[in-house]
Amino acid sequence: METPSSASLIDASLKTLIRSVFPAFLRLIGVQAGSEQVRLGDVSVNLPEFRADQLFMIGEEDDASRWALHIEYQLEPDERMCRGWYHKNAALNAQLKRPVVLVAVYLTRGDRSRFPSSYRIEAGGLSNEYRFHAVHLWEYAERIRRGDLPELAPLLLLCEDRPDPETVLEEKQLIHGLSAPPEMKSHLLAVAYTVGLRYFSRGVLDALFREEREMIEADSWIRDWVLEGEARGRAEGCEKPPYACCAPVSASCLLLKWTR
Repeated sequence: METPSSASLIDASLKTLIRSVFPAFLRLIGVQAGSEQVRLGDVSVNLPEFRADQLFMIGEEDDASRWALHIEYQLEPDERMCRGWYHKNAALNAQLKRPVVLVAVYLTRGDRSRFPSSYRIEAGGLSNEYRFHAVHLWEYAERIRRGDLPELAPLLLLCEDRPDPETVLEEKQLIHGLSAPPEMKSHLLAVAYTVGLRYFSRGVLDALFREEREMIEADSWIRDWVLEGEARGRAEGCEKPPYACCAPVSASCLLLKWTR
């Protein structure tokens, strides 16, 4: 069975998490703004091949100082992507006619030593340089653990050089300890499960999240994911459930069997 790459799983998980707990992300990068001032923006730009990972509008619509936060995520650093970020950010600044600040979030350290924070163009002895704000997620692991950023607990695995099941248990403890509605805890647990698929088998994760199974099943994101997988399976003519199909399906195939 062909399954989605771990990068696509992390991408989907991260975007849904940050969309849900955006004030925590603002605290991480040191920006002061109330949740009532934040609106999700349109990530498309006029060039069809360019689409930002996430865009948030900060401030009221009629506020002259309103600005936008453009976020790009990388599981592993790839300097070739910086040119695309530069194009997207420039286009968004022109399109929105507001300041649009780019933040690149590097999710894993691995064995890499360079995590770009600029894009440089050189030719004929001349050069231009475009700088952007870079966040190294692993540098915030202790803040997550000590409770400054508990909403980002589902990302702790990404901060570890050698992730193990103990980190998953730590994530669960932080999530259960949150003063948050049950719906939010269900959502964070669902994200923690999907991020865990990068490192562990479904069998290991099913055991680790056995007590939270009902909470994860109750999350609307997971239900939508499952329905999307079923719909795609039917569209591709698969009579079996999506997780049994040979054709590529959405990431929901990784959870469908477990959640039934």
